[in-house]
Amino acid sequence: QFIVCRGNHPEREDALQTILKNDRKGCVSDAITLAVIRRLGVEEAVAEVCGPIHTPQAVIDLFASRALEAKQNIGKKQGFMAWQNDRMVFQEYSEEMLRKASDDCEKELSWARGTVAIVPAIPKADLSPEARRVLDRVGHIVCDAAVAADGNELLLLSEDMGFRIWSAATFKISTTWLQPVLIAARDQGFLTTEDYCKAINMLALSGHTYISLDVNCLMHQARKDNYEITNDLSRLIKTIGG
Repeated sequence: QFIVCRGNHPEREDALQTILKNDRKGCVSDAITLAVIRRLGVEEAVAEVCGPIHTPQAVIDLFASRALEAKQNIGKKQGFMAWQNDRMVFQEYSEEMLRKASDDCEKELSWARGTVAIVPAIPKADLSPEARRVLDRVGHIVCDAAVAADGNELLLLSEDMGFRIWSAATFKISTTWLQPVLIAARDQGFLTTEDYCKAINMLALSGHTYISLDVNCLMHQARKDNYEITNDLSRLIKTIGG
């Protein structure tokens, strides 16, 4: 789980105004948000609302290294440790699962190369000593999206609330996250209500905290689950207080 936003009404209204002021000039997405956009299949809606989607070369390089690593893992013994039934167990991945993971990483890389424009990560002004210390500590893969948004005067699109706060404070850039973009896409007719609900529910169920759920999202899940209190529906209900 990670915090996406505070989840209140004024925050969403400010984000919608930020998107409106951007006037479809384009946005820069970080790695995690780009991966989420691809998994939700909402790239066309995002582009209609924000303009062309960009990312720095460091993000494409990350996807490429992930694809290469996943391919090299095929045939190796891979798995994870877990605590089950009061004992430690090792769950091993089958070769089929490793091949599926490799295939997905390769598709992600191909999608990114074909969908997203590369934008240089060059700031408008010299970085402050504090910003340089952050870049040295966490690396360019993490920070280059904010640097690129600054240097190219584009909107930063990130699901990571902490990263957005740091980016806005460091570079004085406009930032937003996916849900306001999807709200705008739904309201402007670029995304159906059903597709919007499907995307928002997937975000909430995937651990994106403080996702705002409305009655349409809950009813979408209820219909999907034949009006039974499944684990997914129960989790969504608990998100808004039970």
